[in-house]
Amino acid sequence: MRMPIAVLLALSAVAPVRGADDFFEKKIRPVLIEHCYKCHSAQTNKSRGGLVLDTREGWRVGGDTGPAIVPGEPAKSLLLRAMKHDSLKMPSEQTKLPDATIADFETWIKMGAIDPRVGGATIRKGIDYEAGRRHWAYQSVRVVSPGTINDPSWTRGPIDEYILASIESHSLKPTIDAVPHTLIRRLTFDLTGLPPTPDDVALFETDYARDPETAMKTHVDRLLASPRFGEHWARHWFDGVRFNPLTPTADYYRDWVIRAINADVPYDRFVTMQLAGDLMTDGDADDRLIATQMLCMNAREMDPVEGCVEVVGQHLLGVSINCAKCHDHKFDAYTQADYYAMAGMFTSTRFAGAKGLLKTDGVALPGKEGVFVLALQDSKVGDRGHRCR
Repeated sequence: MRMPIAVLLALSAVAPVRGADDFFEKKIRPVLIEHCYKCHSAQTNKSRGGLVLDTREGWRVGGDTGPAIVPGEPAKSLLLRAMKHDSLKMPSEQTKLPDATIADFETWIKMGAIDPRVGGATIRKGIDYEAGRRHWAYQSVRVVSPGTINDPSWTRGPIDEYILASIESHSLKPTIDAVPHTLIRRLTFDLTGLPPTPDDVALFETDYARDPETAMKTHVDRLLASPRFGEHWARHWFDGVRFNPLTPTADYYRDWVIRAINADVPYDRFVTMQLAGDLMTDGDADDRLIATQMLCMNAREMDPVEGCVEVVGQHLLGVSINCAKCHDHKFDAYTQADYYAMAGMFTSTRFAGAKGLLKTDGVALPGKEGVFVLALQDSKVGDRGHRCR
């Protein structure tokens, strides 16, 4: 029985949460840093009017005139009124922030003024990044013994040994085996996202009565071979890459991902094609080009380079390195220098295909006459290997 790509997808495809915290990090914090901290920051020991804005508690407590922000109530938030030059005038009487920025703050306040900053200063000092990089998540994979188990007769394979060791470490025992009807429902939902048909259930129960091991293998293989398998597991991948159906030719990318999962494309190649398909020379030319849409999905809605770093960091590495765009990361071991080192790899990339998006009107999709696909291209002709080395 093959090892499906979905096993790896299940481990890595945790959809990033792009909610209130994300809005604050992208729209609010950078403005506070650029325009407010020089006069209202505990870090610089400046608090005009008694107000500091580099901590969450700072705006909650407020200054001499009271709380700077009332979550959910823009009209009562003194900071927003000052930005609008209503009574007070901030950042200064001569400078008024753009209307779009003021609108972002109003939206943020309406959302509840979610501010993920905790503790005192915004940027922690004395972070040991070398120690952070020694965290277990950044170490090479190694074989670990499951340890001693008391009832090896329960296990049916190496993975069961680790499961049983964990169960026994809590002074527990495995539960009884599920009945065939329950087993086939679990298998079918897990692998295809759909319930089994009555005929599937009846056939499995008959096969299981003859030989449980053979029945399991046969029906797992049947479900892995179903087109529904790729459709179900592709959905997890789409969550991670922020699949945008409005992206030009997004349907080509959707269909390619489903085909790749159903074909059991090796995970390393599956990822490489999406990061650098335009630099590869082997395999189907259409697929290599289509796969790079992973990094183009939201190029219209946000800065393309920022989008590349965000999806690679969150979806492939499992870390929010995009936070380090404005400050050294407080939790993951990434600095601003790390962020811009990664961003630098994508600045030599053109996001071609959508008319007027950047520098080109379109990239013809090989083998598909008249079709244009949003895809990556190296911007330096003749130097095909400088990105993603």
